[in-house]
Amino acid sequence: GGEEAAVRMFEVLGLEDGDSDGAFEEVETFDSDDLWPSKAFVLVHNGEAGREISVWIGGEYEGVDDVEDDELCQQFATAARDRICEELNMVAESLEVVVDGSEPDSFWDLF
Repeated sequence: GGEEAAVRMFEVLGLEDGDSDGAFEEVETFDSDDLWPSKAFVLVHNGEAGREISVWIGGEYEGVDDVEDDELCQQFATAARDRICEELNMVAESLEVVVDGSEPDSFWDLF
């Protein structure tokens, strides 16, 4: 029946204050080819402890000033998590920050 998809992927369109409508756009059928370096995505999936969120940040994504700065990536990912939880009315148990080019195998398993 009404089983939710195991993994949902959303493109981050904008997290600036005031972008309240259209911060995300769901990618209905996706694979790893959709991960463009100029974009960022939020993946929502079910983990052992509950809902887990992975935020993938492309190497050329302009929403983060310096993709090689871990702290900036963490701040961006945290903001993305807070917004998606608000929009989907859910709670996330964990947050994983994934940067273009240094993805763990567990991330690719989502595809």
